[in-house]
Amino acid sequence: MEYIGIDIGSACAKVVATGYGRVSVPYADKTVTEITCHARGAVWLHKKKDMTVIDIGGQDVKISSMCTVFAESEVISLIGQGEKKENIAFAVVNSIADKVVSQCSKMNVGAGEVFLTGGLCECGYLQEILEQKLGSPVLTGPECRYAGAIGAALCGRNI
Repeated sequence: MEYIGIDIGSACAKVVATGYGRVSVPYADKTVTEITCHARGAVWLHKKKDMTVIDIGGQDVKISSMCTVFAESEVISLIGQGEKKENIAFAVVNSIADKVVSQCSKMNVGAGEVFLTGGLCECGYLQEILEQKLGSPVLTGPECRYAGAIGAALCGRNI
């Protein structure tokens, strides 16, 4: 942290570790789950407390390694068959949306507002297909990719 000008020994500096690597940050003042950070960030960005937060990023839609192997194999097969790349991309996004909707159906999601955060929050097609499949508006925006970082900062403010 010193190389970017942050003195972690300073009384006003606080370090909040989140995500899968949070247990690997021994100097963290606090560790918080990634979804907690995204939820806090979403509440701060959206100014509402009663909502469903869907965080889709690098590893956030949990798909078993077996499913991942089959998906990769299917994509390679489609490429080999000469399928258009955009059709393959649409299929991958549809698959992600189906997985999210399946998880949401277990929790009665869709009755209230839905807020999309994470790395895919600016994918207009994902937002559109989630709205169709959930039957509810899905709110998002460019700043929503930072919801986790915003939430972590908010958690650090209370240390």
